[in-house]
Amino acid sequence: GGEDADHEHGGHQFSFGQPGDATAVTRTVTVTGGDDFIFHPARLTVKTGETIHFKVKNTGKLPHEFTLGDEASQKKHAEMMKQMPGMVHEDPNTVTLQSGEEKSL
Repeated sequence: GGEDADHEHGGHQFSFGQPGDATAVTRTVTVTGGDDFIFHPARLTVKTGETIHFKVKNTGKLPHEFTLGDEASQKKHAEMMKQMPGMVHEDPNTVTLQSGEEKSL
């Protein structure tokens, strides 16, 4: 709760959102991603205060990770993954999916 949109988890501060209350979901967005490393939809507009239920499905043959974040956090995450490619994240803003797997966020 509260008006502050920043969320602290595991030493990381997120200014782009925080885990939502499942009873307050305002819409559900289905996201698919595969071995081309492109998520569909490629762009999504959200409003401050929305609680979105993301249903994420890996349509590829390789494991993939879906992470919500602003541009700076995405670049930082990409650099970390280059240094530790096998690292698996299960943070409030990230899900790791095996081939054909679907998870909610």
